[in-house]
Amino acid sequence: MKLLNKIAFILNEDKMITVYHGDNYNTKKLEIEKMFMGGNQQEGVGIYFGSSVDVAKDYGKNIIVAKINPKNFIYSRDEIGKFINKSTLEKILIELNKVDNEEFYYLITDYGVELTEPTKNVDKKDMDILINKISKEQVRNFQIDMCQRFGVKSFVKLWNNYTKIQGTYNKEGFYAIIDPTIKVSPY
Repeated sequence: MKLLNKIAFILNEDKMITVYHGDNYNTKKLEIEKMFMGGNQQEGVGIYFGSSVDVAKDYGKNIIVAKINPKNFIYSRDEIGKFINKSTLEKILIELNKVDNEEFYYLITDYGVELTEPTKNVDKKDMDILINKISKEQVRNFQIDMCQRFGVKSFVKLWNNYTKIQGTYNKEGFYAIIDPTIKVSPY
């Protein structure tokens, strides 16, 4: 059965699908500030949508819809390095260092790079060590860690500037949309 589901997903990859989000607010657009609110972010950063309107109703009386292309979404539990090459990851990390130099110091030392103090220009060798280790992180964990360290606005803007990945998905049919340009409308 799992193989059949995977084949069905691949066959539908190039087709737009409708996904549903339920809330008790009058949501009219996807707002970056609401993409990471410290709550349940199991599949990564974004506004969560599902493939079932009935499930959306369990989350709130106001239902909004979005049309998305699943090929622009990545599996949340795969390694980040599978989807983002080292050059792009380096650009994101360099920009995050500019956002908060001290927090970047804690990030890089948490990954085992020996630095004595924050620096604006991280040595290429040290950056490569960081990138190689981060590349093995699950997409969802990478996104959550970066939002906790550098803030959702900074991270989401960099993610969208440097990747064409509009969000993540899980195998149960939930999509975490991280691209605020995706249009939504009332159901």
